[in-house]
Amino acid sequence: MSDLQQVAQQALAFTMRDFATVRDFDAARAVLQDALRAALEQPNECQWQQDWDRDSGMYMASCNRRYFVFEDGTPSDNRMKHCCYCGKVLVEVLIEQEDDDE
Repeated sequence: MSDLQQVAQQALAFTMRDFATVRDFDAARAVLQDALRAALEQPNECQWQQDWDRDSGMYMASCNRRYFVFEDGTPSDNRMKHCCYCGKVLVEVLIEQEDDDE
């Protein structure tokens, strides 16, 4: 579970369980504000880092360090626009080609 999910779950549990009996509304507001701030700080992209070498079809997703393998091409070649694990916009990070001129 991500930090965002943990904070959101705590805020939800607090509102469901404790808000009806809470007498300190400033504390309740602070819990909800922390959850909203955490949500705003989360990136809206998931980077897929190419692994092994430039010709590898293996990519690691930044959202949860899971691997995905393509038989042919890159994520964009396969028309993937969003991460299949977290749903965020997928950003490819390809290994740069080395110059053979040296």
